[in-house]
Amino acid sequence: VDVTSMAFSSDSPNLLAAGLYDGNILVFDIREPGSDPALKSHYEKGIKAKHSEAVWGVKWINSGGPAGQKLTSISSDGSVLLWNLKKGLEPK
Repeated sequence: VDVTSMAFSSDSPNLLAAGLYDGNILVFDIREPGSDPALKSHYEKGIKAKHSEAVWGVKWINSGGPAGQKLTSISSDGSVLLWNLKKGLEPK
């Protein structure tokens, strides 16, 4: 797994987001044992559920509301995605 970017959440410091060279996003809960991610982006036919090229940046942003922080990512495919963590890990 080629990790190209990482960022810890400031609201939930146990959450670590990782952007991968293959376009996937992973979110780890470092309190949990093992190396499996708590959330992972995935490919669904006809639905943009991950980047098609390398992810060069992930960043947690404060929404200022009760929803807390949101995760964003930017890729060399030219897209910036905002991720919904309430329903797993899917782009909004």
